[in-house]
Amino acid sequence: FLQKRMDENPQYQGLVAFTNLHDPDYDPDLCGGVVFEDGMRHIHAVTRDGEVIAGMDVFRRIYSIVGMQWVYEITTLPLVGEFFDWLYDWFSEYRLRAAGREDILEKVHNHQAKIQELSATECDVECEVDWDHMDQAQAPKIVSSRLN
Repeated sequence: FLQKRMDENPQYQGLVAFTNLHDPDYDPDLCGGVVFEDGMRHIHAVTRDGEVIAGMDVFRRIYSIVGMQWVYEITTLPLVGEFFDWLYDWFSEYRLRAAGREDILEKVHNHQAKIQELSATECDVECEVDWDHMDQAQAPKIVSSRLN
């Protein structure tokens, strides 16, 4: 919705930049220190001056930036604002489960543990290739890959 609104209204273009946590090039250091786990639990935003905000406050600020100040006004009213804060917290807690992706944080923990395990493991045997006695057909194919 926000992306469409910004695309349709040139005065809002460039005011909000979206970041994909799943992008292999995602770097928390360039995004206010927001690591994948935290980003998946709650929406975060980093202001131009480096302030990191999270949760319902992100929506309040973004909607006010793109000409929908009324969203900010409504969601900051006494009781109504507290209800929206609670609703967002509830939604962010259960959205992965509702989408069938509740295991994503567990996968991240397992992936991090595997990296730690592999980095702590020392190889007992060195692997050498006798390049002088290998013809082109036997040459190994080198494939570069990135862990996601």
